[in-house]
Amino acid sequence: MNPNVYFTFSEKEKLAVFLPGKTGTMHATFILNHFDFTTSIFNRNNQILISEDNYVIHHHDEFLPTTYQDYDVIYTARNPYSRLVSMYYHDKNMGAVNTPHTNSFKEYFSRKANHGMFHINAGFNFVKKPKYILRMEHLYDDYIQIPFIKNSKLNQSGILQELCNKKIHTKKQETKSLKEYYTQDMADYVYSTLKPYFDLTGYDKDSWNQ
Repeated sequence: MNPNVYFTFSEKEKLAVFLPGKTGTMHATFILNHFDFTTSIFNRNNQILISEDNYVIHHHDEFLPTTYQDYDVIYTARNPYSRLVSMYYHDKNMGAVNTPHTNSFKEYFSRKANHGMFHINAGFNFVKKPKYILRMEHLYDDYIQIPFIKNSKLNQSGILQELCNKKIHTKKQETKSLKEYYTQDMADYVYSTLKPYFDLTGYDKDSWNQ
C-alpha cells in the first residue's frame, strides 16, 4: 500500500472533505475549488506533511490526520442501489469483472456478497460522522445547508444551482431503471447490509423500485 495519501480540507472553515468513488466526486471537486479548500499529501504511517497545494485534487483517499481530528466532515454520497450499479460498470470497463462468471450485474453482486466484499465495495466506511452530506440526487439542497456556500456569490448569482442541475461525468448505461438490475432479495440484502448508511443519508429503502 502506498503510504502517501491525499487529504482535502479547509483551514478557514475547519472542514475536511471525503470523496468516496462513484458519488459525484468530479462535480464536488469542481465546486469546492471555488472555495477555501486545498488538498495536501501526507505520509499515512507517520502523518508527516509531504506537499500541499492551493487547490482541490480529485481523489478517493479517506484519511484524517490526527491534527485535524476536531474538524467537521463533508462527505459526498449517493443512493446505494445506483452506486453499486455504477461501480459494476466501472469495474467491468476496467476489465475487473469481464469474465464468463461476472458478466451480469446479478453475478457481480453475488460474487461481492459471497466473498464478504459487499460493504467494502460499497465504500461506506465513514472516517468520522459527517456534519454535511452532499447527495448526488439532492446536490443544490445539500450545498446550501453549508452556511458559507449558501452565502457565497456563487450561490447568490444562481450559478451554483445551475451547476448542480448539470450532470458531470454521466454514463449513458446508468440511465436504466434500477428495477432492471435488482430483485427484491438483492435490494433487501443491500438495505440490511447498509442500513446505517440509509439511516444517515436519508435514502429510501424502496428507492430501487420507484
